[in-house]
Amino acid sequence: MQSTKPHAILLASPGMGHLIPIIELGRTIVRHHNFEATIFVIEADSSVAESNDHIPNPDDLHIVSLPLVDISSLTDPSTSIGQKLHISIHESISNLRAAISKLNNVCRPVVLIVDLFGTEAFAIADEFQMLKYVFITGGAWFLAIELYMPHLDFKAKDDHVIRHKPLIVPGCEPVRFENTIDFFQDQTGNAFARVLNAVRGILTADGIMVNTFEDLEPSSIKALRDGTIFHGSNIIPVQAVGPLVREPRPKVSENHILSWLDLQPPKSVIYVSFGSGGTLSTQQLQELALGLELSQQRFVWVVRPPSENTCASFFDHIKVAVRLWPPPSGGVVTRDEIKEAVIRIMVDEEGEGIRNRMEHLKNMANKALSKGGSSFRSLEKFAHDCKINLQNSDHALNY
Repeated sequence: MQSTKPHAILLASPGMGHLIPIIELGRTIVRHHNFEATIFVIEADSSVAESNDHIPNPDDLHIVSLPLVDISSLTDPSTSIGQKLHISIHESISNLRAAISKLNNVCRPVVLIVDLFGTEAFAIADEFQMLKYVFITGGAWFLAIELYMPHLDFKAKDDHVIRHKPLIVPGCEPVRFENTIDFFQDQTGNAFARVLNAVRGILTADGIMVNTFEDLEPSSIKALRDGTIFHGSNIIPVQAVGPLVREPRPKVSENHILSWLDLQPPKSVIYVSFGSGGTLSTQQLQELALGLELSQQRFVWVVRPPSENTCASFFDHIKVAVRLWPPPSGGVVTRDEIKEAVIRIMVDEEGEGIRNRMEHLKNMANKALSKGGSSFRSLEKFAHDCKINLQNSDHALNY
């Protein structure tokens, strides 16, 4: 018997950075908006993503790992992580179609939700008459930049890439050259072409959900909603539904790191991590280690094996993100720069103001997620649209 609840299909690209937000979105719509949800996980080898052995599996979600696809004949040692990710998704589409077809006979899904890299699956949504949504796990500013890229003229690109002038994105904070996205600097490369393809896919969606909240990025969200960014293209409804973050896990017994953290003063520890795909060169690892030591501040550092093809990207404090960009000469952030940045955030008066603002934004985020908050209402609107689609489908089947 067909359930009266709308059934959502969510597709997670390889990598825990994609999977965790997708799981949290699924958990939220199931627990608070009366959905059923199935999450399909695309498996990948260890060079593309972390192992899925530690995938959180809430009791109210159905999580299915698609069969691992062999992409070894389609890649070589020079193939980037991004290219491998896209190849893995492309090669998994037939498995996804088969899985959804089987599921359709039991509990017909009404909506397919993918992340930025999964829009190729929208053809399956069309086949099964499902609504199509994109879930952007980053922020509205990042989304606005990506959606505006196809509309940039030659002069704007030249001014930014060659002359290092700020990139003007209507309605949004300009992008300084030192903050520009890596693939934007080489617009003839595969990475830039993949992003443009992803943007084309986004523009076919019925809606976009962004893992942010109204009070955090009001200007960027407004620019996305009023059509400024879409530049004559069809305006896609944009909803801020975040911040969707991983639920705290039960405390692990006899964990020496957690035990040490419990002994430290509140807000006194820096958490240093570069994500599931973030590795540093040996030289950068050494500079980071020495910079942290010189700062004389407490820290917890998640260390991954060094990679000679990457450089530093993010310093993540528990509530503050400090971006450290490599100088043009050597491509390495020095120990002194790291020490100064840490002290500025953790000790100096400037850091106190930043930490107070982060505390305020944390409270605003909690308000947005609570019942009646802006993000909660956005998901209510999404749920309403899905239920209308379910009713219309049932009506069509009856006739």
